[in-house]
Amino acid sequence: MKEDIDFLVKTLKEVHPNMYAYMSREDFESALSKTMQACEDGNMPVEIFYRHAAWLAGQLKNGHTKVYPPKRWHDYIGKVFPLFWKLDEDKVRLYKGPYLDKRHWGATVLTINGKPALEVMRYYSSLWAREVRGYNLDIGYMVKYLWRSMALDFGENELELEIKNRNGQVERVVVKAVSIRDAFKGQKTTTSPVKRSPVTYSYRDDCQTGLMKIRSFGDAAKFREEIRTAFSDLKAKSAKNLIIDVRGCPGGNTLFSDELLGYLTDKEFTKWQKQKFRYSKMYQQQRGKHAFLVSTGSVRTVRSKPIKPAANPLRFKGDLYVLIDRRTGSTAVDFAGLVKYYKLGMLIGQETGDTMASYGDMLSFKLPNSQLAGIIACKYYETTGTTKDNATQGVKPDHYVAPLLEDTWDESDRAMKFVHELCSCD
Repeated sequence: MKEDIDFLVKTLKEVHPNMYAYMSREDFESALSKTMQACEDGNMPVEIFYRHAAWLAGQLKNGHTKVYPPKRWHDYIGKVFPLFWKLDEDKVRLYKGPYLDKRHWGATVLTINGKPALEVMRYYSSLWAREVRGYNLDIGYMVKYLWRSMALDFGENELELEIKNRNGQVERVVVKAVSIRDAFKGQKTTTSPVKRSPVTYSYRDDCQTGLMKIRSFGDAAKFREEIRTAFSDLKAKSAKNLIIDVRGCPGGNTLFSDELLGYLTDKEFTKWQKQKFRYSKMYQQQRGKHAFLVSTGSVRTVRSKPIKPAANPLRFKGDLYVLIDRRTGSTAVDFAGLVKYYKLGMLIGQETGDTMASYGDMLSFKLPNSQLAGIIACKYYETTGTTKDNATQGVKPDHYVAPLLEDTWDESDRAMKFVHELCSCD
């Protein structure tokens, strides 16, 4: 285990362009010492060792640098507590779900088996930090990892929760564990990878408005096919409005973002105003050589060249609205930032989870003994429009529309209602 931690730290130092961007060297060394002390237990199972390795990587507060859970977690067939969680800055809430009494939707969780709920969820979320932040508010959406962690910590029998319901009354709720197969029946999230289209599209004739949901900027063939089909339909119907929803989109390949922008503007744009690369042996092994990176360990700053969109007969010329939230990450943030900077449309929703300046373009690694896999960012990016003041902030909406507590139980979409009103949709 100590050899694996040594390997992890050595790799971080060799690959990451600035691993102390969000924490001091001294604080990291303190975290490393704490991790090494925890690894004195030679009989520690790999599931527990994963926590220590992931926690150490998470201290860097970098969303593109992390250690993944053991591979066998994907094949877990035991019992879990089928609850959907929502972590806010200062509270933990229960979200809607088939195994939760509807009257408890949106309830604030005070304790989990006697432990402070906020403390428990912040710990889990620290294993998957977001850019700049010490913990990830979106841990509740990572159910296959969160459920397995809770079963590991609290057993596979029952969970006792102290909650404050929507009426402000404190209640005790006991949740029985069920098989993970039963827990995922009918759910959109599954324990195994599911091939879903990266883009879905629909159209409303009553207000001449198209809705494009971007789940990810990935799967080249499907992405290109779906957006071409969508823009063909928008053109044929002389659409007045287009809503692009990138809420919850984790990102993907920036080339697909460029292609989408080519359907929205003929203006020349620069997607990053600055990039920094660290050239390591791992970079060379996984990405090959680059002429501007001349020596191992060197860091080079490059400026992106402007992109001039090619002529496109399907280019949309109506009003554009982009929905964003705190789950909007990586390439989706770059896309939203460019829409805002070049005034291509209106942003509606919440500030994005990832930031204007961030570390990305990951290289993969595997710890030699535990065989835990992970990723490390090797590049630094500044989205066009990044300044000293906003570098550690997300892209902010033109109209801030956040979900409220009551939206949990009436299943309303406040941001979508807002944009529908702008588009004169009923």
